[in-house]
Amino acid sequence: CNYYLELEKHLKCENNGSDYLTKFAYPYCLKFQEKEKVWNPQLKSFVNNSGLCLMEALYFNQSKFTDCQTFEEFAFDSHSTCYIQHGYCELSAVEQLQIAATVEWLTIFTKFGQIKKQMETIYRSCPAP
Repeated sequence: CNYYLELEKHLKCENNGSDYLTKFAYPYCLKFQEKEKVWNPQLKSFVNNSGLCLMEALYFNQSKFTDCQTFEEFAFDSHSTCYIQHGYCELSAVEQLQIAATVEWLTIFTKFGQIKKQMETIYRSCPAP
């Protein structure tokens, strides 16, 4: 999770229009790591693999960020790609709810547009039950 803080030191986005790394990525990385301790192996695997995917997406695409807003858009857009690639659609409804329940209400309200867009993309990609 410290990767997000190191990336913030490099990009300096917190005071330039994007608090994604310090107020979203880092705290939620910690939350998922903590909850992972009690989750089943499939959910643990999803959390580990999608989390690594999110970090790699930022790392390998740093040169594409023209500003902090572009960075934040890319970072949020990476969620749906990483979730789909690493089996979100194969998780049970209960497991999907466990993922969703990790996100705090305040975050949902402050990042509603970005979260809604990603959830729509994910659910369009998942086959109907």
